[in-house]
Amino acid sequence: MGYDSGDQWPMFLYAGYVYDSEDPWKGLLRSEILIFGFKHIFTSPSSVDREPKATRSGNAYLHGMKTVTKGSLAYVATQVRFSLSSSSVFSRTNTVLKTMARRVHTISWRGAYD
Repeated sequence: MGYDSGDQWPMFLYAGYVYDSEDPWKGLLRSEILIFGFKHIFTSPSSVDREPKATRSGNAYLHGMKTVTKGSLAYVATQVRFSLSSSSVFSRTNTVLKTMARRVHTISWRGAYD
């Protein structure tokens, strides 16, 4: 099976880090670490633990982001996956990261997030 079926998605992408084989889309892209990663990158590092107290505008504001996008989720998932890996260098040739990012970006949201 592949990323389309859900059984090959990394556990860190699932809410509670739990994969439900009966409902593979349940909790996908809703994990705490993914949310923290998103907040850290797009709002401010301080927003992870508490209300933002940053003195400068966050990346989301600077780039006119009003909503979470597939691309931003793919970016965060890739960054989190890399930070959890043992690799010390981020490589464009890393097929695991490339495949995961591509699948997050092209995932069919119908049914899973309606």
